[in-house]
Amino acid sequence: LGEALLVAPFFEPGAARDVALPAGERWYDWWRPGRPALDGGQVLAAYTAPAPGQIPLFVREGAILPLDVVNDANGLGDAASAGHLTLLVWPGRRATFPLVDVDDQPNPVTAEVVDGVARVTMARAPRPLLVRARALSVSGVQVGGAAVPAADVWPPEGAGWRFDAEASSVWIRVPASPDAVVIEVLP
Repeated sequence: LGEALLVAPFFEPGAARDVALPAGERWYDWWRPGRPALDGGQVLAAYTAPAPGQIPLFVREGAILPLDVVNDANGLGDAASAGHLTLLVWPGRRATFPLVDVDDQPNPVTAEVVDGVARVTMARAPRPLLVRARALSVSGVQVGGAAVPAADVWPPEGAGWRFDAEASSVWIRVPASPDAVVIEVLP
């Protein structure tokens, strides 16, 4: 599906299949987020999904997936996500997604890892952001160079972050801003 996702459906329940990962890229197993990236150019022989009803699904390192989440139907948010732009990010080498947001203006999203720090940038945030970035550990998060507090519950206003060890991800909430948004995830 596009450049970000590789889907390899099964043709019968409980099956296994060989999955060829495109060369020149690194890929993450969507269902096993804690595993290291897999180098492209190889074939995963007799791949099986970890649970019934799941199919082989891989995400390219550097992928940026914008979502408009309004409930918990996809497991990537809940009703509190409504009104936010949700960004799923797998930082690696510099990558850009050509987002056009609710204001119908170009607003490219860039993600990269520099010296171990994952960075997500946007020219502006016309609505609040919920960013989920792949991370195996997090010592802190900064938005615009300022430290953001860790929060088990999102604050009613302002920014916050929480680490989800099971999903190997950090969730970051950032308020809307007419100015550039720079989010940094510290290892």
